[in-house]
This record gives sequence, structure tokens and C-alpha cells, in this order.
Amino acid sequence: MFLPARLVLNGSRQRLRPSERSPTGEFDKKAQVKDAKRFAVAADEVRFASKLSNHVRHNKDWWGMVSLDEFEWTGDLGPFGKSYDLLGDGSIQLINIPGHVDGLFAVKVVADDGRFVLLFSDGYAAKSWEQQITSGIAADKEQQKKSLAWIREQSLDPTCVDSLANHDPDVEPHVIEL
Repeated sequence: MFLPARLVLNGSRQRLRPSERSPTGEFDKKAQVKDAKRFAVAADEVRFASKLSNHVRHNKDWWGMVSLDEFEWTGDLGPFGKSYDLLGDGSIQLINIPGHVDGLFAVKVVADDGRFVLLFSDGYAAKSWEQQITSGIAADKEQQKKSLAWIREQSLDPTCVDSLANHDPDVEPHVIEL
């Protein structure tokens, strides 16, 4: 049985604290992950990031201070039939949406009554899934299109309470109750 969930989203407009900026004033990616208790990542994304050609987009200096908890896909949800049940109870599903990078996943938080919230990053904003606009950077453009179509399908599902792209500048901080 799932418990009611309350998600508090800070949104993408959250101001960066001075400690999250490098000495040159740029965004410090290390500050975002250094205190993480668990950093779950799909094993195929780790393999993708380990290729020499991907070191620009997957710089280990950004996350190397955190131990990665790699997982393999064990479920069959999503556009490619690959998912991972994070808690083992169906309440939080990590669903493979490759294209931008191998191993990328959406997070589907499901309430006991079937309503859900979808969080993803293979579209930069609601406009991405609404108009099927892919990002400029893609490891596999065809996979990215299929992933984005799945995001659109899920987002339009009547049981979808909210669908949020994590780079969307229009997302305002809000509370979602399931």
C-alpha cells in the first residue's frame, strides 16, 4: 500500500547560494551533490558517461565526491520497456527515457489511487512535450523522439497530477499532494 505523498518543488528559479558558485562566480555543480546520501544512477548511463567522447558532458569533477549507486533496469515500464522500482512498492518508478543520454530516466511518483506526478529532463520545458521539440544535444535523436512522445502521452493522462521538466524556467515553486 502506498502512503499519501507530499512533494515540495523548489522549481528551477531557486537562487543559488554563494556556496554554490565557483570562485569565478559560475555555478558550482559540486555544491549540488556533495551532501547526497544516495545517488542512484542507471548503469547504462555510467557506461555512457565513461566513454572518452562524453567527458565534456559528464565531467567526473561534478559528481566524483559522491558514491554512485548503480542500478540495472528490472521492470518493463516506459517507452523502451525498462524501469526500476526504487522502493520496491511501485510508488516511485525510475523509467528509462534515453535519447539525450543513455540511461536517462523519468521519475514517476504514484499514489495509492493511481494518480501520479512525472518528473523528467528529456525535454527542457512543458513546451518540449506539448510540441514534441527535442533538445539540441542528443546521443540518439530517434530514441529522444520516442521518449518525448511517451512523456507527452503520460502528461496527458487524466491521472497525471503534474508533469514537470526539470529545466523549465516557467515552473514556480509549489506543493503537490497525492
